[in-house]
Order: sequence, then structure tokens, then C-alpha cells
Amino acid sequence: MAIAKNNKKLAAQVSNNAPTGSAPERLQQLRRELNQIFLERSSAIDGVLAVLLSGGNVVLFGPPGCAKSWMLQQLCRAISEAVFFDRLLQPTITPDELLGQLSLRALQQQDELIRNTKRRLPQAHIAFLDEVFRGNSTSLNALLRLMNERVFENPEPQPVPLLFLCGAANNVPTDGDLDAFVDRFVYRPWLQYVRKLSSKRELIHRARSNIKPEVVVRLTLEEIKALQQQAAIVHFSDELAEELIKCQLALDQEGFFFSDRKLQQLVKLLQAHALVQGDEQVYPESFHELLPDCLWQRDPKERQKIGQILNACVPDLNQQAVSWYDAAKEEVGTVVRVAREYDLRPNNTTEQKLIEAADNAASRLENIARKIEKLIAENKSRNARRAQRILTDIREDLLVEVGGYKNKVYQ
Repeated sequence: MAIAKNNKKLAAQVSNNAPTGSAPERLQQLRRELNQIFLERSSAIDGVLAVLLSGGNVVLFGPPGCAKSWMLQQLCRAISEAVFFDRLLQPTITPDELLGQLSLRALQQQDELIRNTKRRLPQAHIAFLDEVFRGNSTSLNALLRLMNERVFENPEPQPVPLLFLCGAANNVPTDGDLDAFVDRFVYRPWLQYVRKLSSKRELIHRARSNIKPEVVVRLTLEEIKALQQQAAIVHFSDELAEELIKCQLALDQEGFFFSDRKLQQLVKLLQAHALVQGDEQVYPESFHELLPDCLWQRDPKERQKIGQILNACVPDLNQQAVSWYDAAKEEVGTVVRVAREYDLRPNNTTEQKLIEAADNAASRLENIARKIEKLIAENKSRNARRAQRILTDIREDLLVEVGGYKNKVYQ
């Protein structure tokens, strides 16, 4: 019942996030709104905001229907006063549709190839390309310098106002001609469908009640630029720089190479990520949160290998919490299996078995939660947000789920 009541308050919660306060405060409001709307996306939301504040490019991968495009569109429209360029790409798209048509007058009078860029990408502050890799290589590779240097040749090099370019895609491109284009996206997370029961219930509630919450808070272009300047001066210690070099060398040995340009991009991204999370310095935990989604090459499954290499170089404070979390989910899985048996054959034996399984799981979950609490308390100088989120999941989701199965017996 408590979950249902909380669900009904969602639209009001989002609409009540009034756009007040300083730019950093409104950034946190935007972050909260995005997390209220897009369930189980906290890591990707922080990563995308970090890309925005580091002046990079991002592409979200994932199966159809996991809200990739909607999330990016909501973020883009949260930036007021910005010129927004939005296109759904097709194999037949031409450079003219992205960059502007060639001017016949300029060709006739000046013998130069000059594009009319009005309402096209070179004039945009924010750009969103949906189904980005469906575009042909000729059109996409025409964007390389614009994406990398924020410069457009028309025909002379001209700076463009582009702050942020984002894309969405269902699949990883297999066309080798697009390798350079893919590499321009510094952050490439892979999203999945929601998994938690509470999230599924929330989505069902929204569908039944015809609720489609939208971001309310707005940040101006000047505020985004100010936040970018703040991100650029977030403390990145010499010790952490050495740790990053150590990680790069280890990744090189395993075939995960990245360029000097990418190394500098990652530093800026890590600084922006710290600002998004409200930190005054970059912590090594951000390596584990960001780098696997930045450095995989051909297969998203490479992220797991990259994570292992990073953990060997810079032990992840949160990794122990993750392993305990996996054990906690196994406990819930045991209760789910017993509950199914009870549903098929409801009798005294299966009833008692379900009660015992739920009680045992609840006890073990509490034990795991206490271990994570101790881990957090003993590492106050480190960034334990992921461990804290896991602790919250155990307390507010897994324990509630186990209790719900036990309550079936008493209904």
C-alpha cells in the first residue's frame, strides 16, 4: 500500500520542483527530477549530465522501449534559451539535412561550396540524433570535426555554439566505416529494461493513470556554461592522475587502447561527474562508474572485463557491496521459488515452507545490510554512494519484497 501511495505522488513531486536557487542547486533539482521520472537510471543520468558539463558527446544504447530517447529529449529541453536540433536518422539522410543545403548563389558568384546552416546542426546549442547509427557513413562522418573540435568548415573553419550532442541507438554499429564516428561519443552506456518490482509497479501505475511526468526545472545557457567552468576546476589530485595512468597501461596490455585525446576527455568527464554528484574533488570510485561505459570498443560485454582490470589497479570500495548485493538477490530468488510452489499447491506444508524461507531471507538481508553499513562507516574519506544506493535497495526494495511474499500467507 505504501508503494502505491508514493507512486500516486510522483507527478506532484516533479511539478513541485520549482526552478529556484543557484545553478548548482538547480542542477541537483534536475538530477532529482530525472531520477524520479526515469527509474533505475541513476548511473546513466549522472554520466549524461557529466558529458553535458564537460562539453562532450554521448550515445545511449539499449533495446527498444527502455526510454533512451525520451530521457535525452527531456534533458535537452531542460536547457532554456538553447537552439535545439532534433532528427530521427534514416539510411537515406543526406549531409544537407544535417548541415544545411549548399548555396547555389555562393557557388555561382563566389565559386565556393557554402551551406545555408539556418535551423541545422551548425547553429544548434543542443543536438539530439535518434537512431543515430541508421544514418549512412557519408552523412555521419561529415560531422566528425564538428563533434570533436566544435568547428564547422563552410568552407572556412568556423566555431559552432554546440554544447552537447547526444544520440540513441538500439544496436552497436558493425560498419567499420563508422569507427571514428562512434569514438567521438565519449560516454556509451547500455541501458536495460527496469528489473525491480517496485519500478514495474510504478510503470503500470503511470499507464493506468495516464501519467507521463516531465522535467520542470530549467537551466539557462549561461548557467550551463558557468557549470562547465566550475567542472573544469574540480580538484583532480596528482595521486589520482597516477592511478589513471596505471589503469591506462593495464588496459593497453589487454587490448583496450585509448588515445591521448580520449585520456584528456576522460579527465574532464571525471571532473564534471564529481560536480554532478556534489563532490569537491574526483574520487577513484568514479573510475568504476564511468570508464567501463567509455572504453568498450566492439561489444558492450567488454565492460565487465574493463571493470575487472580497473578493480585490479584501483580496488573499488563499492565492489564488496556489489558482491553482497548479488548474495542478497539470491536470497530473494529463493523466496520467489518457494512462493511459486505455494501458489501451485497452497497447503499447510508449502505455507510453512514459505514463512520459513521469508524469515530466513529477511534475517540474512538484514545481516548483509549491517555489513554494508559498516563498510560505509569505515571508509568515510571515500565516495561510497554506490554502496549507499545498494543499502537503500536492500532496505526499501528487497526486504519489502520478501515481506510481501510472507504476507500472502496471512491474506
